[in-house]
Order: sequence, then structure tokens, then C-alpha cells
Amino acid sequence: MRKIITTIRTNKLTHFITKTRRRKLLVFAVVIFLVIGQLNKSMKPDFELEVTKAEKKTLEETISASGKVSAEKLAQLSFLATENINEIVVNDGSYVKKGDLIAKLNSSSIYQSYLQAEANLRAAEANADSVLDSIQNKEKTETFAEINARTAAEVARDNAYRSFVIAQQNLSNTTLRAPFDGILSYADSASIGKLASSLEANFIIVDPTTVYFTADVGEIDIPTVKVGTPVRLELDAYPDEKYDEKVISVGYVSKITSTGGTAYKINISLPNNTENKFRVGMNGDAELILSTHKDTISIPQSALIEENGNDYVWVVNQKGKAEKVEVKTGTSSINDIEIVDGLNIGDTVISRPPAKIEVGNKIKIKNEDNSNGKFMGLF
Repeated sequence: MRKIITTIRTNKLTHFITKTRRRKLLVFAVVIFLVIGQLNKSMKPDFELEVTKAEKKTLEETISASGKVSAEKLAQLSFLATENINEIVVNDGSYVKKGDLIAKLNSSSIYQSYLQAEANLRAAEANADSVLDSIQNKEKTETFAEINARTAAEVARDNAYRSFVIAQQNLSNTTLRAPFDGILSYADSASIGKLASSLEANFIIVDPTTVYFTADVGEIDIPTVKVGTPVRLELDAYPDEKYDEKVISVGYVSKITSTGGTAYKINISLPNNTENKFRVGMNGDAELILSTHKDTISIPQSALIEENGNDYVWVVNQKGKAEKVEVKTGTSSINDIEIVDGLNIGDTVISRPPAKIEVGNKIKIKNEDNSNGKFMGLF
């Protein structure tokens, strides 16, 4: 009996002790969990942001302008006479030489007018010759009647000649010839049977060896552009190619842009066009390089903020906290800006600081590998 009682008491004691230890362990685990949670909470970043490094770069001060390909020798051709197009002797896109026949009008009525003018001239010349013969050797004894007859005959002959010249010109206007060597293109009105008019172009001719790129530059920027200014050129037709060219002329007379601004036309060279690679009307973008600055400490322009006339950037210090640093800037490119004072090479700069950022905020670098040990937490 005593053994049984002793065994029972021993088991109760063991159970009590075991149960008490479990409670202690449970309480300890809860405490540890709360501590770790608090630590993790205290280490949670205020912002997760993209950063960049202040580094040495070559900055180019540039102006951007959009434009298109044009040509020095480019002409819209139209008939000076008004008649139906009777014949087109050159195919669209063909190369023609100066003086080559391109097209003809229906010249029947114009030719008849020419023949009539020619006949009138012959008659007027014959009449004038007859009158002059009748008063030959009468320079000193010529009567007033004879003077009047001679003058009338000479005037009639001269008028007939002028009419003949006009008729001759009208007849020549029924044909269209190339004014220079180049590639011929049809305009919308270039079709047989179409009524030609001097007010409407029928053909367009371009000398492909005279192509250039033309663009508009605003009046604020135009004083910085000179003949010879380097240009980096890209055409929409060849997006994978860039051409290093230069400004060949700067316009003197302003023009009004489609947005109502004032601009000046500039022309930019193109590479040799022997293969007719560059066609009139191709669109593109030009980057005019005004100056080049090497080995400058630079950051993205998006990182710079301005307050009360001063420039600042937000940096991430070695403790992972935000600091606001005043800087002095220098030249700038389209994307980057030079930092003359305030930053050192390698400083971690916030690329796009949020409006609500404050000094001391904990920053997690966006897309940073947690193996770097930044804001990993304890779990």
C-alpha cells in the first residue's frame, strides 16, 4: 500500500514539475517572440527607394530638335499651259538627266495657234518689206504719208513677231523637262487625261546627292547654335543607327511653329547618299552638342530638389538613414547634372526622393539583395 501511495505522490509531483516547466518555456517563448517582433518593427524601413551612385561621367550640354530630311535641289514641276496630260514618258521613281522629257500635254489647239501666229508674222514681214522697198532711197524726201505707212508696217511686223514668240512659248509649255539631274516622283495629279494647271504640281524631282536634315530651334536656344556645331542625328527609319554630323546653316528669319512659338530653321549635314538611303520627308531627332565636360561628378537630374533658391539631394548614409545635403551644380545634360560641391564619388543618392521624406528616415534600397545585410530583420 505504501509503495502505491508513494508512486502516486511521485507521479503527481513529476506532473506538476513538468507542467510548470512547460509554462515557463511557453512564457519565455512568448517573451522572445515579442522582443523579436519589436526589434523587427524598429528595423522596418520608412521608405523603399531606388538609389544611384555619384560617379564621374562625361556630360554633354545639348539641345534637342525634331525635323526631317530635305534636299537643296528639290523642285515641284507643273505645266505652264492648261490642257489635258496626253503622255507621261518617265516612270515614277526613275532617275532623269537635265533636259530629259518627262510628259506632254494635248497640244492640238495650242499648235494651231502657233501656226496661225507664224503665218501672221510672215504676212506682216512681207508687208513691211514691200513698204520699205517703195520708199527706198527716200530718207531725205520721204513724205508724211510715206512715214505713216512705213511706221504702221513696222509696228504690225513687230506685233506679229511678239505674238509668234508667245505662241512659240505656249507650245513649248506643253512639254515638261527635267531642270536638273535627279529622281522623279509622281504627284497626285500626275495621270494621263488629267487637266494640268500651273497652280498644281504634277511631278517632283529631287537630286539625292543634295539631301540634308532640317529642324527648328527656339529663339531662346538659337544664340548658342553656330555653323559647325556637332550634332548627333537619329532617323526614325534607321533607329539602330546614329550619325555624327554638324550644323551647315542657321536661319536668319524666324518662323512661327505649330504651337505658336518663334523658331529658326537650321540645316544639318547627312552622310554621302550615293545609295539613296536618305529620302526626302524622313523624320528624325537631332541632338546639338553645345559643350562637353569630362570627369564630372554627376547624378540624375531627378535626384535634385530645389528649396528657397538652393539645391539639395537626399543621400543614404552608412546606417541606412536619409540625410539632406546641400549641393552646388554645374553643367547639365538631358538626364544628368554636374555636382560641383556637396557630394563625393560613391555617395548613395536617392534617385527620386518622395515629398514626405525626412531626415533620419530608414531607407531600404529597392531591389537590393538581402544578402547585403540591409534591413533583413531577424526573421
